[in-house]
Amino acid sequence: MSAFDIALLLGAGLLGGAANALAGGGTFFTFPAMLEVGLSPVVANASNAVALWPGRFPSVIAGWRDLVKLRPRLPRSCAIAALGSLAGAWLLLATQERVFTAMIPWLLLFATLLFAFGARLVPLFRTLKPRNGGRSVALVAASAFEALVAIYGGYFGAGAAFMVMAGNAMTGVDDVHQNVALKNLLITLMTTVSVAVFVIAGVVAWRETLVMTVGAFIGGYAGARLARRLHPGKLRVFIIAIGMALTAYYFAKHYL
Repeated sequence: MSAFDIALLLGAGLLGGAANALAGGGTFFTFPAMLEVGLSPVVANASNAVALWPGRFPSVIAGWRDLVKLRPRLPRSCAIAALGSLAGAWLLLATQERVFTAMIPWLLLFATLLFAFGARLVPLFRTLKPRNGGRSVALVAASAFEALVAIYGGYFGAGAAFMVMAGNAMTGVDDVHQNVALKNLLITLMTTVSVAVFVIAGVVAWRETLVMTVGAFIGGYAGARLARRLHPGKLRVFIIAIGMALTAYYFAKHYL
């Protein structure tokens, strides 16, 4: 790697780790950086997932008290998340490079829209929560939705957190703190499963990944320290602008 590549990966890791700690959306910084240093799209996506993976666990630990209150539903939710992300990771490995390359602008567009408007899904899906002891058609629909989200989480994953929270609301998790804690657990589980698949398949570019991991670790720590000082709304607007700019760039690059 050149000095420029190292600086780019470190910088993207710093921004991505800080963004995830503050408002989410770190993939908008890290995935394009992996592409720009010359990795193929599938390898870049897999390496990006591995680089950001260690930063997932502190949020799970922080929410353990809320997770205890949700203990009866954890086996079902975790099983769906694990199996769905396993299918998504396998689907990514089965996707031809040229096909995934053509999908990048659409995936970034979808992720940007999720990041911008995903929070609105939560109250909408709360109205669809199951009744009659949870044995309703809504519970089946919610499980199917959770499975699709998990597949997306294993395949690409950017913005999946909002979809997970919407699915949680659909199955009756009304308390926002419990919803966030469950979301963090399920996203971490999805990432862990997909990372394991990518490592076993040998599609991780370890040099680039380790450099970015260092940046993401430092950025995550700094982001946590800044969380009380920065306005999250303004940061979200900035990240959405980055997502829109990257989406436009890759649409122009691949289709013009």
